[in-house]
Amino acid sequence: ALVRQVMPQADLGALAWTPVHPRAFRRAIKPMLLVISVPSLMVLALVGWQAWPPVAAAMAIAVLLTRQQQVRRLAWASNDDVVALRRGWLWRNVTITPVAKIQTVTATESPFDRRAAMAAVQVDTASGRELSQRLHIPYLARDTARALFARLSAQAAQTAFRW
Repeated sequence: ALVRQVMPQADLGALAWTPVHPRAFRRAIKPMLLVISVPSLMVLALVGWQAWPPVAAAMAIAVLLTRQQQVRRLAWASNDDVVALRRGWLWRNVTITPVAKIQTVTATESPFDRRAAMAAVQVDTASGRELSQRLHIPYLARDTARALFARLSAQAAQTAFRW
């Protein structure tokens, strides 16, 4: 009801939500495995190397299950009026950006993305501050990301910007 009052053009029920790339989970866990390795080694140094199998297994399972749920619930939607991102497992949120307020659109590929043939699209608004929440859509198929980037860039270029 709040979204309808503030942004009548953003009908959440009418948006066609699209999940991210089918291999997004595999792509998402690779950096996580790098990040988790340092704390794992620190914990193992404290509890001893004899506890290696149960500690490593517990940490790996926790990371994998959490990341799987996060990626599973990640979806995006776009129409002529808005771009939206739905994310979160325990704490869910929906970020909606009106196309008329888009200032910049960026498509990025990390080395992990390039290897997996994926890319991300980020949308910034004119009112976005450094600490504001940006719309960042990760784990898109490269072709999907390019098409979304081209469409949003063209729409933003045609929009008369008003302060």
